[in-house]
Formats: sequence, structure tokens, C-alpha cells
Amino acid sequence: NNITLGASGAISGGSSFSYVKTNSTGLFKRTVGTLPSLFPVGNTSYNPVSLTRTATTGVYNARVLDGVLANGLTGAAITEKVVNRTWDITADGGVGSLTIDVQWTDGEETIGFTRNACYLSHYTGGGWLQNAEGTAGGGNPYTSSRSGITSLSPFAMGSQAALPVELTHFDVVAAEKKVALTWSTATELNNDHFQIERSADGRAFDAIGKVNGAGTSYETLTYAFTDEKPLAGWNYYRLKQVDFDGQYAYSPVRAVQMEQPGVVSDRLEFFPNPAGNEITLKSYAGVSPGDRIAVSDQFGRVVLQLQASEALDAPIDLSALPAGLYVARLQTADGLATGTFVVKR
Repeated sequence: NNITLGASGAISGGSSFSYVKTNSTGLFKRTVGTLPSLFPVGNTSYNPVSLTRTATTGVYNARVLDGVLANGLTGAAITEKVVNRTWDITADGGVGSLTIDVQWTDGEETIGFTRNACYLSHYTGGGWLQNAEGTAGGGNPYTSSRSGITSLSPFAMGSQAALPVELTHFDVVAAEKKVALTWSTATELNNDHFQIERSADGRAFDAIGKVNGAGTSYETLTYAFTDEKPLAGWNYYRLKQVDFDGQYAYSPVRAVQMEQPGVVSDRLEFFPNPAGNEITLKSYAGVSPGDRIAVSDQFGRVVLQLQASEALDAPIDLSALPAGLYVARLQTADGLATGTFVVKR
């Protein structure tokens, strides 16, 4: 259920027979200080996480999800060389500097996971960032720790470069009649190449190019690709990062609009963008009574429908939308006004 359970004071007694089950979007919340603070959470099994701050205190939320996904909380499942659990950790306010300890059992390890060469990986929005490989502690249950965490998002246990590339940015920009794509990585492990894929609707993608990867690298690398013949109207792009062994993961989707007859370009603006739980919309098109705004996700599904006269210049509630790219369309007497915004969680 979508319930946040708060706790104060000392917590004890967490075990495989007694834990807080996070089988939906609910969270376990507590204050964390300079001593280890236990979050006795799990889903189909007990997979607690412990947080420790280097100074002062802060309020944090944690939940555990079964499985590891290529894009943190979305995307294809990673089924080899990982612990089949994701620890999703957030903060109410500043993150500070944290040490994170996670726990799992051998029954949650997938094929190929190696305890003497494993790491706690951090999803940063563009990819999974591993830390130095180490050896799992304990003995069924096993544990792993990572220090110096200053930003939060999903965490997962990997080994042997199962979570290989940290994509630090991915941008697409229309330049005259072409689209320029640029992206950067902070680390790469066994990265053979990037396949550039394009879609007209955000659902069906086709490969339009390939850029070789760097194999293994621990320094920032920048890549570029130009789409010489983009489609009229909206173009959706993603990167398919492919390892030498054929494993792959997808980047977030980016979109850009090219000129199209009958379309009024750049007529919708959003503030802030990226957004959290609220966003404000401004239109330069003339709005008449009855005009509506339709908001679609990156797969083309309509997720919000709004009365234009009520939605413009007023906060719009986005709390029910998951993180991702969204397209808003406003049909007016002037034509079709469109714009994109990003929701971050």
C-alpha cells in the first residue's frame, strides 16, 4: 500500500519473521544520526538497510523492491550477476554524507553473482555507478557497505560489471534541420558500443546509428552523434548500451520537436523543468473555453487531461506521476501547441 510508516527511538527485533513489508510504494521513515540506524524492511524476504550520517541528523525513507532494473526503478530486468533486490532510499531534506549497509541471503543471488568481487551500485539517473569491488561480509545473511554517499536513489548489489555504465548526461538538441545528440559517461566496464535508437511515438524504436564504447574506463568520456535526417514533428531518442558479452541497458528517453506544417512550436513552457510534485504551465497561444491539455508519457499513453483555462499559470499536481519524460499538447485555434517536461523523484 501507499503508506509511510514512521518510527522514532531505538529499533530492534528485525528478522526474517518480523519486518516491515514494502510491497508497493509505501516507505519506512526514521531519523538518522551518527550511529547506525536500522530500517527493518523487506518484501518477499527480509532485506534490511542501515544508514549512518557523518554529522548531525536527517530524516530518511527506505523501501526494498524485488529485482534489479536497468533504469533504476524502470526498464528491463537484470537477471545475472546481481542480488535480486533494489534498495530505494530517499531523504526529507538534505542528504548529508551517508554510509549505507545492505543485507541479503544466498537465495536472492542470481546466476553468476560473485561474493568475493561484488559492489554496492548507485543508480544516478543516467546509469548504475559501481564503487570498488570488495568481498561480502557475514555468512548468509551477507552484507555490503558503501560510504561517502551524498545523493540518493536506488541501490543494488552487482558483481563482475553487471551494472556497467554511469551515464552522467544525455541531451538532444535541434540544430537547423538536424538533431545533435551528446552524452557522457563517468565510468565504463566492458562497454562495447552505444546503439542510437529513434522513435516517432516514444514506443516503437529503430536503430539509426552506432558509436563505439571505450571498453573499461574510469574517467569522464563524451560522445556525440548527429541525426542527419530527423522526422517531421516529434523525435524520441534513446541509447542502447551494449557490453562485449551482449548484455545491454537503455538510457532515459529524450525528445525534440522539428518543424511541422500546422504545428505551433515552442508555445508551452514549464516551470520548474525538471519538476517534482508540482509544475506551472505557461502558453503563448490564445486559449478559448473548452480547450483541453493532454499530457502523455514517453510511451504515448495519456496520463493527465486538464482544462486549459484552469491549468495555465497555476500549479499542476504531478505527485501521482512516476519519474520520466512527458509531452503536453494543447489544441487551440492557432494550431497545436506542444511542450515537454521531466519529472524527477
